[in-house]
Amino acid sequence: MIAHFESAKSMLRMVAEIQSTDHDVKKYIFEQMANLLINRDFDYVVQGSTKSDKERENLIFQRIEAVVDNV
Repeated sequence: MIAHFESAKSMLRMVAEIQSTDHDVKKYIFEQMANLLINRDFDYVVQGSTKSDKERENLIFQRIEAVVDNV
């Protein structure tokens, strides 16, 4: 449970840091993260890089989606 809390806290800090940057930087990060989510091969890249650790995969996608939804 503590690990989940720390992960959520870390995600919020990351989003807040991105939100505090100038418009061009936010736009670039948003576009790149959104492109990852629509890339049909990205799931496989994440799977391979996490050695099929579902919890880690979910965390990666949650963070990317948090950026896309909040920037």
